[in-house]
Amino acid sequence: MVDSEPAGSAVFVDREFVGETPLELTGVRVGSRVVRIERDGYDRWTTAVLVAADKESRVSARLEAVRDR
Repeated sequence: MVDSEPAGSAVFVDREFVGETPLELTGVRVGSRVVRIERDGYDRWTTAVLVAADKESRVSARLEAVRDR
């Protein structure tokens, strides 16, 4: 399960686009996965998730608006 604020953000698992938040994924292989969430105007958010065969993994991200640099 992947959720974000704001909703409608792009979700990538191991660099592959898999949909937009909120998103319930099935069939993700067991093991360590890199989850990246992106949306225009916001900083990219990335985390590592250990997917277990017998447990639901939940990722929740609050994206920060890009500030003028």
